[in-house]
Amino acid sequence: MFFLNFIGGIGYYMLSDYGVGPLIVDVLKSLDLNNTIVEDLSYNTVAIYHRLIEGDYSKIILVGARKTGSSSVGHVRVYNLDEVNEPDESTLQRYIGDSVGGLIDIGSVTYFLKYYAPELEKKVSIIEIEAGEIREGNKINYEVVKSLPYLLKLVLEKVNQESLYSIALQKLNEILRKEYNVILLGD
Repeated sequence: MFFLNFIGGIGYYMLSDYGVGPLIVDVLKSLDLNNTIVEDLSYNTVAIYHRLIEGDYSKIILVGARKTGSSSVGHVRVYNLDEVNEPDESTLQRYIGDSVGGLIDIGSVTYFLKYYAPELEKKVSIIEIEAGEIREGNKINYEVVKSLPYLLKLVLEKVNQESLYSIALQKLNEILRKEYNVILLGD
């Protein structure tokens, strides 16, 4: 039996903490991940829904940043789609409207999939980091930067590729230095 995994990063390049999803995609695309598609899903929620249901994936891992205010900046949350409460109709419509209007948000994607894609409930895992204030450019909050190695490790564990962690961490450090002018502690 062939298993195919899908990892999707959701967010905005060049918009502080909200660039975490695409950043993780850049790191993972540099690796030789077996049976795993890695893709930037930084587009509207409805298109993401269509992209995910068209494939026959064993696991779908969505990665991004979101400001919920429920935890400290840099806190990493991991949950499965089947653990998410279904949104009420008005909340769902707001998320759809935001998406059509151009908002790229892992929360919107999560609630949309929960409501419209029950067939994916057992396949989708969400790994998100608590974002800080939105700032233009590559100014990631240091609390978020410190949590990136852990987030990266969790993603690799979800697709049984833990052995690539040290290579992925080197690539993460390289991208952070070059594009964000940041160096992880201990580097």
